[in-house]
Amino acid sequence: MPTVNVFGFANAGAQMLGTNFNRPQFNSPNPYYDIQDAVSYLKGKHAFKFGFEFAHLEGDIATFADGRGFINFNGGQLFAGTSTPLEDFFAGTPSNAIRQVGDPHRTATWVIPAGFVQDDFHATPKLMINLGLRYEYVSPMKMKNNAWASFDPALGLVQQGASGRPTLWNGDHNGVEPRLGFAWDVTGKGTTVVRAGGSLIHTSWPLFTFLGAFGLQNDNSTSPAAVPTSATLVCTNSRITCPATPGGTNALGVSFINGTSLNWNAPAGGPGVFPSVGISCGSGASNASGTATDASPCDVMGINQNLRNPFVVNYNLSIQHQIGSNFSVEVAYVGNHAYRLLNFADANQAPLGAGWCLNKLTATQLADACGPNATPGYNSQATQEARPFFTKFPYLGFINQVTNRSHANYNSMQVTLTKRMSQGLSFTTGYTYAHGLDNGSLNRFGGLPQDSNNPQLEYGPSDFDIRHRLTVTATYNIPGKKGFGQLLEGWQINTIVTYETPQPWIAFDNGDNISGTGENADRWSIFGDALDFPSGKNSIPFCTGFPSTVSCGFTTPYVGSPGVPLSAAATSAAASLCSAHAPSAATLASFGCYISSNGKSVIVPPALGSFGNMGRNIFRDSGFRDWDLSIFKNFTFHERFGAQFRWELFNVLNQPQISNPYGSSSAVNANNALGAAGLGNPGVTPDIAAGNPLIGSGSQRVMQLGLKLTF
Repeated sequence: MPTVNVFGFANAGAQMLGTNFNRPQFNSPNPYYDIQDAVSYLKGKHAFKFGFEFAHLEGDIATFADGRGFINFNGGQLFAGTSTPLEDFFAGTPSNAIRQVGDPHRTATWVIPAGFVQDDFHATPKLMINLGLRYEYVSPMKMKNNAWASFDPALGLVQQGASGRPTLWNGDHNGVEPRLGFAWDVTGKGTTVVRAGGSLIHTSWPLFTFLGAFGLQNDNSTSPAAVPTSATLVCTNSRITCPATPGGTNALGVSFINGTSLNWNAPAGGPGVFPSVGISCGSGASNASGTATDASPCDVMGINQNLRNPFVVNYNLSIQHQIGSNFSVEVAYVGNHAYRLLNFADANQAPLGAGWCLNKLTATQLADACGPNATPGYNSQATQEARPFFTKFPYLGFINQVTNRSHANYNSMQVTLTKRMSQGLSFTTGYTYAHGLDNGSLNRFGGLPQDSNNPQLEYGPSDFDIRHRLTVTATYNIPGKKGFGQLLEGWQINTIVTYETPQPWIAFDNGDNISGTGENADRWSIFGDALDFPSGKNSIPFCTGFPSTVSCGFTTPYVGSPGVPLSAAATSAAASLCSAHAPSAATLASFGCYISSNGKSVIVPPALGSFGNMGRNIFRDSGFRDWDLSIFKNFTFHERFGAQFRWELFNVLNQPQISNPYGSSSAVNANNALGAAGLGNPGVTPDIAAGNPLIGSGSQRVMQLGLKLTF
């Protein structure tokens, strides 16, 4: 059955009948084969090795969202527009619907041929040098039946196989990967060793990078597989001529259907609820009298034709020293620098202020969305008519493009102290002091930059930037005594202690469109110290009602609990501080502000048509601390048979762990969305946020018993 949504009927999604994911989903084994061989040759102090590899990969995917249709009952269809959604549902008068069009199955293939040569050179009895060179070519993906397309700034929508393009992007043949390393036994006794190494490694990507659900802020459904090259184009009101179709056969997408076109009471065996629909793209503009409007623009995803394979340069230097017969310590510098990482950017981003008609108005804006009869407030059509490609391709909205404009670097000091088993005790202690910086952390999916024209403004701490990390693992075999049915022997205690300083998180305004670009990626302005706004068990206090009826409060992690108001004195101080720093009294009144719990720092909305001063990943969560413990009892029944009883405790102290507001996807959600209460309050533990309850890291105390038999 199609998904039926009765707006506001119940909480937690229970108002939906059916599922918009059209289960069971299609899945395929993704055929893969790999051929490789290598030859080794010893000559004097050299150990040579030559080899080759050829991999053939196939990716099969199908996206069935709204495959059976999605019908909305929003209310207002009866009783002179006063009916409730539930009344409309019982009367069978839906508001609107969407329906997937086209075949969602996609099959892509690509190949990775590679060859290498290496030499392990024993230069002296104390010095070993490792030399290597690899060449690897990752071919562009090729879609079966040419069933995907991209965007070309000169031609518009271009399908694979058209315009002399067998693939959507050109291959990158610069796959040379040198490697160098050495190990030096300083004393010749094996007690002190210096090691160093460096390498250049190219990375490849899975099909999911291009066809998965990215959760981009402006449109979370764009994909090269759904670029509608066979759509009907409607530009009659845009004062700009467009062709009949983009000139292709790709038809995958969703079609929006007016509720009056649905046959809700269709009999069994009849034509069905949904009419026959196709995909239409238009300028969205109205005619001069305002009596007719073009079809809405189509949002698409493109792949830069000159896309290159990302690569990482790794380097490290370490000194390892043995202390006595059982201890060793190693101090290492480990770093890398990544280039040409994948990111997403809107090639058709409107200028600042466009949605508020605050930009340098275009002729179409003056004649339509920003004309004399324009309604005050944000206008998405004004944004559309200001886009850089509107004059040439008025039927296209967001053009989210995969590019190579991200880069990253990581530097760390890593110290390891190891005690080998002696007197029943062994342990390893590791400490890392590190810093990771980038302007895009994931290299496969993630959010859009605030300004797609300047992705370098996203440069800041990496999503996984943990400055300090300490781990201790230890095992102690308790001395035993023979006899007594083995009850006084075979006991072992194990423990793991983990400490991590806070990770970064980012806050977005994904609904107010203060900048007027329509990207839903705006950031506000911060005055004070970002570290005054840690995420945790309570949200960051939020203030509304400016200028005269200001109220401030925060939310707790308990579902359904009311907001907790700040005191009158704290509210008055917050109102004064927010008002003093707000660039615009109008946006402060419309969108509110945030105050730190110590009352020293504020987050305020920028003026309309501008970006805020807030950087990416400037906030930090509450860190991670965990102690796990286990007790083992070993039994020996025979030389070949044994048993081990295990009592394991995770999070022994039952210390609450609060998830990073990102959750598990690095996407905008209710916990890091600016403009509402709840900012900085995930309300869940890390295992829940990662979709791995109980057995994932960060849950409440968990105890388990186990029995292991060996034979």
